[in-house]
Amino acid sequence: MVYPPKLYTLLRQGFLTGVKTMKHTNMLGIPSWMKLTKFQSDYIATALWSSVDDNDDPLDRNYDIDDINLDSLNIMLADCNDFEESFGDIATETDHPGHDFWLTRNGHGAGFWDGDYPIHGEYLTKVSEAYGSCDLYVGDDDSLYLYA
Repeated sequence: MVYPPKLYTLLRQGFLTGVKTMKHTNMLGIPSWMKLTKFQSDYIATALWSSVDDNDDPLDRNYDIDDINLDSLNIMLADCNDFEESFGDIATETDHPGHDFWLTRNGHGAGFWDGDYPIHGEYLTKVSEAYGSCDLYVGDDDSLYLYA
């Protein structure tokens, strides 16, 4: 996947540089040191419930954010930050744009285009699809990785 220059810079800087553990989590599985935006939290939660393991079980049944490989999480957060910075001001017609960003970019049966965004839905669909599709999968080490 080719990233826009701004996104590439964010990836190189690394959102989680120096972080070695994610063991102190809240009830949602979010590390106590990590302050996610609602957009990011919804995006990651949607990625977990819409992705499946080798047994076709939704990942959120057995995994949470703590299980996502840090490099993969960096990429997910970078995509969220780039989208929010670039299009967040027009993705305000509902309260779940992070959820819709994951679904739309990956061609699921719902997303920005399904009617919740009557003014900007078509445009947000096009820009989401431009990010390309990606998916989470379970690696040999039982960590979650992003496949793009």
